[in-house]
Amino acid sequence: MTIIVKCVCLVLVISFQTWNFTEAQAVNSKAFATATQLISDAGYPVEKHRVYTEDGYVLQMHRIPAGRRSARRTSKKGKKAVLIAHGLFGSSGDFVIMGPQRSLGYILADAGFDVWIANFRGTMYSSHKTLPKSDAQFWDFR
Repeated sequence: MTIIVKCVCLVLVISFQTWNFTEAQAVNSKAFATATQLISDAGYPVEKHRVYTEDGYVLQMHRIPAGRRSARRTSKKGKKAVLIAHGLFGSSGDFVIMGPQRSLGYILADAGFDVWIANFRGTMYSSHKTLPKSDAQFWDFR
């Protein structure tokens, strides 16, 4: 009797561990994706642009030039641009993380806007020409 109980418990533990590992893999695949990976995986065109500030910071911007179903226009006329900027502790990923049905970046692109998403200093999408992020001066944004 005790051998049967031990075998059943062992099977349950192995099944539970396998299920958790599989679920964790599914969550982790998007949890660590960059904004450009999320946009591309959702079927949208995406571009990365760098902005260089006067004090040496390099800020990455992400652009969604068209929706999934809309034609990509190259003309400077006819398509309105919109700039989305995050708040404290945010990044461009905030506007695409919820997927095409719920994220502002995708909704605007599908509505025909040329979407630009900014990243400010201190995000994973910012760097400096000479200072590493481990240097205290990097974080002094005066």
